[in-house]
Amino acid sequence: MSAPLIDCPGRLGGSDLAGKSVLSAPGRQGLPPNGRSAIAPRANRIRSVVRHGAGRNGMREVGSSLSAGLVAALVAGAASAQSLPPDPIFCTPSSYEHDAVRAAPDQHRVLFEDSHVRVLEIYLPPLAVEPVHIHALPSVIHGDTGGALGARFAYIQYVMEDGRFKEVSRSEVIPTPGVRTVWSPPEGPHAIANIGPVPVRFLRTEIKPESCSR
Repeated sequence: MSAPLIDCPGRLGGSDLAGKSVLSAPGRQGLPPNGRSAIAPRANRIRSVVRHGAGRNGMREVGSSLSAGLVAALVAGAASAQSLPPDPIFCTPSSYEHDAVRAAPDQHRVLFEDSHVRVLEIYLPPLAVEPVHIHALPSVIHGDTGGALGARFAYIQYVMEDGRFKEVSRSEVIPTPGVRTVWSPPEGPHAIANIGPVPVRFLRTEIKPESCSR
């Protein structure tokens, strides 16, 4: 299949919800007056989720029923030893060097960002492999697995050891065909390899803490 797997809405922007097209760096807009300390409780909760492994129980279905394969392909749980950065900047996630947009820019395109959300288009042509990256924010992920001749993934998980990423697991997944939408907890270091015959494209809406919009 040569066509995109889902219809990409293009670059959003304008004045809706006080948002803006992220053609320039968002900077630190939306940070509360006291800076990082206002989001420390949420940082601790998210680090705890990733350290102990979110697993499939950390997700709930949105809309139609999910196959275990799709869940594993799009939002596999983090390995128990994984962790997020010690002090992630949730209002400006790209400020962290291993954030998806900074570490894997060819696969993660920012469609829209404001103080509430960041919307990413994620695209992998056949045989492409993402660089290792994280998603520090919980997200809603929407994608189409491409039908009977659709997507096949290898989901690769890593831990940081001595300043370098070390692969700890690799699982091949053939999802059930169809359009699916799922909730994902934060993800520790990982990469997805497209080992199928069709390109993979889906949207990820990352949810920022309420403190970012105050």
